[in-house]
Amino acid sequence: MTAESTPDPIFSIVIPVWNGAAYLPACLESLAAQTACRPWNRCEIIAVDNASVDDSAAVIESLGGAVRLLRNPSNLGFGGGCNRGLAAARGEILVVLNQDTTVVPGWLEALSAVFEDPQVGIAGCRILYPGSEIVQHTGGRIDWPLGLAHHLADGDDQPLEREWVTGAALAMRRAVYSEIGGFDEGFWPGYFEDTDLCLRARAKGYKVLYVPDAVVYHQESTSLTDRRQLNAAYQRGRLRFVLKHLSPDRWLREFVPAERAFQREGMRGQDSITLHLAYLWTMLTAGAVLREQWQAPLSTQIQVYDALQALYHQSWHDERERLQMGVNSLWRLWPQSLPTVDATSPVAEPPVMDDIRFHSSLPIVGPLVSGLRTLWYNMAARWALAHLRRQQEVINRVQAAQIEQLQRQINVLVHENELLARQLAGRQTDGSERPLC
Repeated sequence: MTAESTPDPIFSIVIPVWNGAAYLPACLESLAAQTACRPWNRCEIIAVDNASVDDSAAVIESLGGAVRLLRNPSNLGFGGGCNRGLAAARGEILVVLNQDTTVVPGWLEALSAVFEDPQVGIAGCRILYPGSEIVQHTGGRIDWPLGLAHHLADGDDQPLEREWVTGAALAMRRAVYSEIGGFDEGFWPGYFEDTDLCLRARAKGYKVLYVPDAVVYHQESTSLTDRRQLNAAYQRGRLRFVLKHLSPDRWLREFVPAERAFQREGMRGQDSITLHLAYLWTMLTAGAVLREQWQAPLSTQIQVYDALQALYHQSWHDERERLQMGVNSLWRLWPQSLPTVDATSPVAEPPVMDDIRFHSSLPIVGPLVSGLRTLWYNMAARWALAHLRRQQEVINRVQAAQIEQLQRQINVLVHENELLARQLAGRQTDGSERPLC
């Protein structure tokens, strides 16, 4: 497979790479087995390295030119990496493939066959978890008006139309790329850019198909492994996606009330700090989205901004209230009556439980009575109660640790939100960076 072949290849396979040295050999080896690429000038493979700090580039260079390597000086995210590869691609069928995938023999033939229908603009794959037949993705659907993207895990033996297919393994007709462009890089570092691409293609009248015979194994989320980063990227992407695909009127009328209910129910027990930060980020970027996508006037932009601000403040209020209730309920479990704890006060060392001490006020025989009571207690109950005491002391310390953790969460929320609020306020007062005008 050479990158300098003439005539132009039929297929261009673009692989965005970020610290993927552990996965690239298996991915590239599976591509080499694709008979649709024979003779080899039918395919070109373009790897776009997003400033990896591992040996990703060296792995690609070791192939001696079989894979064309493009290097970005910084991490442009999934969309930015794909776009650079797509801009350099020469094929009629443009394929985006994750670095942590392996494709089965016949994958490319099955994927490309559906483009015989001129109405098909984008095609996606049957994606399985590695080493199993457990289905990860057979296309997806959108939960409106919240914009929640759901992976489907069903599907027939025939291609089916879907609302969207994942960018982990996606093919697009060149004509579609020429008409709607590539991925929206505003979804950096990832999440929802593939969903956005599919909805833009469907808006132009193209079909988005799930192709069951195009089978791919996918490791899933190897670029972003930190849970908080994943959640933050998802929430930022979701809010941008909804702004792009719901008119401002529908956004205000349908999304805002649904989002308020989502805050109360959907985010309980999750890492909701990422949602607070996503609201702040969207306040900074909403104006540009509304102007570009909807040509929204300033008055509409202000309405959307005010609604986002209200959602932010309400979510922050709910979170502080929930955490404070958790702190207070834990403190009520102590065996002694202690005052309600303020979220900013230090946590006291949990009390240690003592043995029962027996006393008697009877004259002369009092010490004998108390001694007999102690003896009976030692024989009948001491060892069992000592065991229970040790368990309770462990519980006390666990509860104290939980309280400290809750207080740290409150402090983190206060600190990070104050920083971002100051940043937001600063941008509002600078006329060159106002998000709404």
